[in-house]
Amino acid sequence: MGEHPITHNKTESYERLQALYQMSVELSALRSLESVLDTALDHCLSLTGSQFGFIGLNATNGKALDVVVINGFNPSNAFYQHNHLIPLHPNLFARAALESRAVKTEDAMHDPKRVGQPKDHPPVRTFLGVPLRIRNQPIGMIGLANRPEPYNDEHEQLLMTCAAQVAIVIRNAQLYEQPSAPNEKLEQKVVRRTQQLQVAKEALA
Repeated sequence: MGEHPITHNKTESYERLQALYQMSVELSALRSLESVLDTALDHCLSLTGSQFGFIGLNATNGKALDVVVINGFNPSNAFYQHNHLIPLHPNLFARAALESRAVKTEDAMHDPKRVGQPKDHPPVRTFLGVPLRIRNQPIGMIGLANRPEPYNDEHEQLLMTCAAQVAIVIRNAQLYEQPSAPNEKLEQKVVRRTQQLQVAKEALA
């Protein structure tokens, strides 16, 4: 006899919660922004069964999304330098950051909001993007692509949960990397962000 569907769903949900908790533990121990982004994206891909993805942070001019880490696709230096800035226009791949909401599609190749892809970029089929937010203000987004089956509402909620934790740790890492910030203020901000992350971890546990 096969496993009962309800039992299977409970087991799957528990495993996802465990994976989320493990991600939060790993991220809370990191300090450099690069290691935070790499680790976070790796977990997001694994949790959703995605082929590749990226994390983009809003550029200082507010007009573009800077793709700061990519996983599952190894672009050449020339390709990356030419294409790492995505204009913050209402296209499929930037809407999550621009509109501060989740965006998903079953067929990015024919989506009406698609604006095309750079030459030599692997084709994107299924796509899910969610915003990274601090105090309800978008600071960037996580984009995942090419899950064999379409992304559903559960994947969207799962990635939104990841993004909430990742945004806090990104801000912590950025604060640590600001040498000009007064030490006392810096420490207070990091403590506050760490407390927020601890609350999230306890909720998941």
